[in-house]
Amino acid sequence: GGLLATQVAGGLNALIDHFTRGIISPLTPQVVVRSTAGVVEELCKILAVVLVSKGLPVKNARVGLFMGGAVGFGFSAFEDMDYGVAAAHSTLFANSHFVSYLGTAIGRSVLGPFAHPIFTALLAAALFAAVRNGRYRITLGVVGTYLLVALVHGLVDSSGDYLGLLLHSH
Repeated sequence: GGLLATQVAGGLNALIDHFTRGIISPLTPQVVVRSTAGVVEELCKILAVVLVSKGLPVKNARVGLFMGGAVGFGFSAFEDMDYGVAAAHSTLFANSHFVSYLGTAIGRSVLGPFAHPIFTALLAAALFAAVRNGRYRITLGVVGTYLLVALVHGLVDSSGDYLGLLLHSH
């Protein structure tokens, strides 16, 4: 589930990057991609949770927490590998500093066990709690949880960008 969600989210994030490049000012397209990452990635992860949970006989909040956490950990692992490869590539081939690579690797290692698994576990718990007669329902609680998780995810991903913009504007 994590691999599937990572691949789909990566493609959608690339589309957002492509279509916002040169249009969004003064924000860079990467700020837009990181700000919208929560919307894209949480949607992809919850769809992966639904897909991998298809045959489960019991769907309740506790099962949702477990399944969401599992997909979130998988997503985090594959995304961290992607960030690590990109950081190593830029370090080796774009005259970047090794410190940048270390910062990416350490930062992802510290946040990884907390962010994606918790976000997806909370959203999946809300979705599974809304299940009636084995059918998923999109309730106000599910939508609210999705929006809150997506917002916090986007803020976490883009906080460094916004801090940098704030510091450079003064």
